[in-house]
Amino acid sequence: MVSLPVSAGFNRKVELSGQVKKSAARAEFKGFIERALPYLVTHPDSYIGGWLEKDAGGRPVRLHLDVSERYDRQHLAAATQLGRERNQIAVWDVDNLREIATGGSGT
Repeated sequence: MVSLPVSAGFNRKVELSGQVKKSAARAEFKGFIERALPYLVTHPDSYIGGWLEKDAGGRPVRLHLDVSERYDRQHLAAATQLGRERNQIAVWDVDNLREIATGGSGT
């Protein structure tokens, strides 16, 4: 999967620290869904996806929510290139359940 660019307004980071109340995380998630739904309705090949950012010790720190596009396996090189162009850290290989680094910083 390749995430849509941040400029599309469909990317969201939810902090997972103990300081965030569950109701705040629910409100952020609800807002993300409300913003993404009109796009998803008109782009049926798009999906809601997410990935868990971890710190150096492997502890989860953020949940990133995105609207993602799915590419067939034979288009892996194109999907990886698109992720690189969008400065994504990685694309997700659904078939093999692994990240494929793109060289991007994610910012």
